[in-house]
Amino acid sequence: MSEIDWFKIQRKLEGRCHVCSGLLPDHFGICPVRGEEILEEYRRIDEGVGEISKAVKKLLKRYPKNV
Repeated sequence: MSEIDWFKIQRKLEGRCHVCSGLLPDHFGICPVRGEEILEEYRRIDEGVGEISKAVKKLLKRYPKNV
């Protein structure tokens, strides 16, 4: 059985980051947890743009080029 990290649980209950002790959802600028959250958000945006790009290319194929 794994050891329970009571410090981490206490910080979550307080609404604070367990790494930097900053208030959630905002953290201090150097917090690695916040950095990971930002990267995940950018990844989702990037995937969304890829889907939009595919849809636009599909629509453009439908229309004649001589318009």
